[in-house]
Amino acid sequence: MNRLMLHASELRLNHPENGDPLLLRAGLDAVWQRAMTHCGWQNTLPQIPRGEFAAESPQDSEKIEF
Repeated sequence: MNRLMLHASELRLNHPENGDPLLLRAGLDAVWQRAMTHCGWQNTLPQIPRGEFAAESPQDSEKIEF
């Protein structure tokens, strides 16, 4: 695995226009799911839905082309 393993499963902030509270949630993609299982951490995070992403993502490749 050649990528930064950083994931924010939940983000709370205020809407910039009206100040209403916003709650954004993101599930774990397949790479994260495998990493959590590999390390035995699959039961340490709150239950959040699994994220669905494209089968291939530039961030998962060896080299990212700009």
